Amino acid sequence: MNIEVQQIITQIVGFLILLWFFRRFAWGPVSALLEDRRSRIASEFAKIQHDREALAAERKAFEARLSEIENLSREKIAEATLEGQRVAREITEAAREESRKIVEKAKESIQMEVSAAKRQLREDVVQLSMTVAEKVLHQQIDRQKNEKVVREMIDRVEELR
Repeated sequence: MNIEVQQIITQIVGFLILLWFFRRFAWGPVSALLEDRRSRIASEFAKIQHDREALAAERKAFEARLSEIENLSREKIAEATLEGQRVAREITEAAREESRKIVEKAKESIQMEVSAAKRQLREDVVQLSMTVAEKVLHQQIDRQKNEKVVREMIDRVEELR
């Protein structure tokens, strides 16, 4: 094996020059490019993490608002139910009051009719008594006096009852 030292030294010197050239002119921009890319990737990850946290916070706020809306709707339904029950009670009370008034008016009407019927019956009894008395006595007597006497007798009969 023939190893030529001069060739090896030339290759080593060439390699070192190439290494120095790359380090001087290419390594800096490539390192800067890689560092820039690393920082962009890190900032993207940080932004993604921040967006996730913001999204989680918004989701929490949305769920809280949704829960609040559900509670509010339950309250409104409960209020509407209570209002409906109150209105139903008012309608029922108004109907009861109206029926009570109708019954009172009917009682008053019946009372007036009973009073009128009593007066009419009294008149009929007076007339009947007069007719009977006339027939019994076979004579005509003073009608006004007899009506007065008969009315007094009927009043006494009623008082005795």
